[in-house]
Amino acid sequence: MFEACEREAREFHEFLEGWLSGAAPETDAAFDRTDALAAPFEIVGPDGDRRDRAALLADLRAAHGSRPSLTVEVRDVRRRVAEGDLALVTYRERQADDEGTAVRLASALFGNDPGAPNGVSWLHVHETWLDGGG
Repeated sequence: MFEACEREAREFHEFLEGWLSGAAPETDAAFDRTDALAAPFEIVGPDGDRRDRAALLADLRAAHGSRPSLTVEVRDVRRRVAEGDLALVTYRERQADDEGTAVRLASALFGNDPGAPNGVSWLHVHETWLDGGG
């Protein structure tokens, strides 16, 4: 399961880079990549803001092409816990654009989901600023 989680983390962030930079088309088909976020999904951002799936999807949909120079890298993916149908991983996320660079550490909880792109769906993410924050 860890390999599927690592692949999902990398591929989902590739989607985010493409969507936010505008490199990906602004179509429902492209946005369907967000189907990997499970119904109970929640993210706690590095500033402590909490958003459920609906709020995050609304923000993402509206942000298409808003950061044309954006690059996103996922590094140092580590297995923390795998138990039954759940796995917890951590990774470093580096975002860079014309305005600067921000690095965060993320903990992500995944669940087995045969219908998801990599066989796992996102259940929860918690991010913390690294290297001086954003």
